[in-house]
Amino acid sequence: ARQADLALTPTSQTAEGTPGETVIFTFTVTNLGNVTDTFTLEASGEWTATLSVDTTGPLGAGESFTFTLTVAIPVSAADGTTDTASLVARSSFDPGVTESAQAVTTAHTRKVFLPVIQR
Repeated sequence: ARQADLALTPTSQTAEGTPGETVIFTFTVTNLGNVTDTFTLEASGEWTATLSVDTTGPLGAGESFTFTLTVAIPVSAADGTTDTASLVARSSFDPGVTESAQAVTTAHTRKVFLPVIQR
C-alpha cells in the first residue's frame, strides 16, 4: 500500500539576537513514505516568521529537502523576550500526515560600557 510519512528535523531549535536583527533557522524535511510526495510548509509566531519556500516540490522516498525559517526580532523587543515560531510540514499525498517543529528566538539588548576617565 502507498503510504505517506515524513520527518521534520530538528524538532526544536533556539537562537538569540538583538532587537531589529533577523535570526535564521535551518530545517530538513525527509520523505519517510513509500510514495513520491510534496510537502507544504507553514510557519507562525508572534514575531514575523518567514519561510524560504512554502512547498518542497516532489521528493522521492528517502529524499530530503532543506529550507530556512527567518525570524525578525522587533526593534521594540525587551531584553530576554522570547518568541516561539511553530512550523508544520504536511503531506500533499495524505494531508492528515504532518510533523511539527519549533524555533525559539530570544532578544538580547546590547550592553554598552563606557570607559571610566580619571581626571
